[in-house]
Amino acid sequence: MTNEGYAKAVAGGEIIEVAVNGSDTAIAFCGRKNAEVCGLYVHPDHQGNGIGRTLLERAEAAIIAAGHRRIAIRASLSAVPFYRSCGYAEIGRTEFTSRGGLVISAANLEKIIA
Repeated sequence: MTNEGYAKAVAGGEIIEVAVNGSDTAIAFCGRKNAEVCGLYVHPDHQGNGIGRTLLERAEAAIIAAGHRRIAIRASLSAVPFYRSCGYAEIGRTEFTSRGGLVISAANLEKIIA
């Protein structure tokens, strides 16, 4: 996504948290709006180190603090195992156009907070 795309998302109410490395270079981000995690991305060189899980947990905590008890995510099919390991259940399949313009097969997932 372009800088303009991020600016538009934020102007529309999305909150985006970014993880940076020691050189202050962005290596991951997680966006959320209302009760939805809108996007989670970790650069491949930094995957498997807990960064994505940490960003997701921070987004979930903010969503719960806002009073929501159901968290929704639409994710690429390759990301489904990760979200399942974080307590999400798949509730359907769909396709969507990514912020970068790609059509992606995806899963709709949810996590119910007791």
